[in-house]
Amino acid sequence: MNSRSFLAPGVLIQQAFVQMDLLRRGLEQAWGAYDEGVHTSPCEIVDTDSPARLLRYSAVDADGPVVLLVPAPIKTADIWDMEPSISVVRQHLAAGCRVYLLLWPRPDEHTETLGLGDYGHTMLRAATDVIRSETGVERVFVTGHSMGGTFATLFAARNPERVAGLTLLAAPLHFGPDVGALGRLITLVPDAGQLTDGAAFVPGSLLSALSAVAAPNSFIFSRARDWLESVNDPEALRGHLQVERWTLRETPLPVGLFRDLVDGLYRTDSFVRGQLLIAGRMVSPADVIAPVACVVDPRCEVVPPEAVCPALDRFGTEDRVLLKYTGDTGISLQHLGMLVGRNAHRELWPQLLAWLRAHYREGRRRPPEAAPGARTEGE
Repeated sequence: MNSRSFLAPGVLIQQAFVQMDLLRRGLEQAWGAYDEGVHTSPCEIVDTDSPARLLRYSAVDADGPVVLLVPAPIKTADIWDMEPSISVVRQHLAAGCRVYLLLWPRPDEHTETLGLGDYGHTMLRAATDVIRSETGVERVFVTGHSMGGTFATLFAARNPERVAGLTLLAAPLHFGPDVGALGRLITLVPDAGQLTDGAAFVPGSLLSALSAVAAPNSFIFSRARDWLESVNDPEALRGHLQVERWTLRETPLPVGLFRDLVDGLYRTDSFVRGQLLIAGRMVSPADVIAPVACVVDPRCEVVPPEAVCPALDRFGTEDRVLLKYTGDTGISLQHLGMLVGRNAHRELWPQLLAWLRAHYREGRRRPPEAAPGARTEGE
């Protein structure tokens, strides 16, 4: 029998929201009986020397840029390849990229100790080890959305020799009580240890509930507004419903990661302050020396520009570009529009991929010893 106290507050909260997770996933599966399902590009699952795995996609250009896509660990990664017309994966393949998509482990009692160092260093490093063995490429382009972008940034700061370029999509990097919904969320979780006492993981439904309380306009009212605006547009309505279905695919977070995020990163803003310890080394924005393309949404309440730009301004590279996303209809959650919005795929992604290919060509002309961040493995 598990030694945890089943009367601990964390366990009681966990059990209630675990049941909600099960209910929501059941609704998603029932929905699938009446829907064509998710459209995914051909791919293979690749194991790494870590709890994470990779999806490897078939590339048209065997000599194109190598890109690692890093999703947020909340819910599933298939939003990057939901349907051909709004697939970030297919955009990259069409641009000649060799694409890998990270699959975070599904937390259980065996993964509860996984923390920020695992997500921001160990699992990403194991993924790039596999990519290097398969492609021979030492430095890959890393693209992350939301919390996935946070992890990608920490990885680029901790492992500059592994990153050829960094693309950040609404990635929170600067935190404080007045900085967007995440700042308000911290005020709802005064003590992460108390909330998770006795629990192995934090249910996805609990995270969704906290998010809705912290940002009701983004997670409740704007979704209803998007549905109303999509009703008379079949393509937009299909996109809206696909995202709504995706939101039912609840994925919990390991309790160790949740505590590290809330108490070790969000509450103290330790990355921007240069006080964040990742795998035995302090990291700060100044350690990010790869070229950076960063996208913000001025209207986004979840990750507003002020949650990104103060860190971006401190990056250790002058080769950075800041783009603004103008929004879409048919995306349900505005925070996801950069991945699934029609405007994003018509206007934003061609710019990002042109930036990526330009830096890839420049990198190929540069001698290996001149590559930014070059260092030995022992450093």
